[in-house]
Amino acid sequence: MGQGLKCWSSNLVYIFNDELYKEGASKLKEEVRMMFDNVVDPLEKLELIDDLQRLGLSYYFEDEIKKILKNISINLSSNVAWKKDNLYATSLEFRLLRQHGYEVNQASWIRMETLKQALPMIARDYSTYMRLHTT
Repeated sequence: MGQGLKCWSSNLVYIFNDELYKEGASKLKEEVRMMFDNVVDPLEKLELIDDLQRLGLSYYFEDEIKKILKNISINLSSNVAWKKDNLYATSLEFRLLRQHGYEVNQASWIRMETLKQALPMIARDYSTYMRLHTT
């Protein structure tokens, strides 16, 4: 039967054909491409990119990722509603744009409202960190 992985189980030989796996992988790639097309929310798109990078699969979707990040970088000033007062969204956008070579200015990303929202969280996390590492 040519190529394939042979597994022995209960005195039977199962042969897994490479073509079957390639076909399944192609279907999954198409499903992810459809996800890129169907997702409207910019934050969800950024999370999808982040998830694919963390899984080590982003190289399959380089064109889609470039297109999304280019659109986000072009609409930086007009798309602030989805990330207003959301430190997570702001930092994810900043990190992904930087990772993909876009020039972004740190000062333009920190809005006063976001910073005011984040300060109590940062202080709480810092004090927790200090308690854990100083005892």
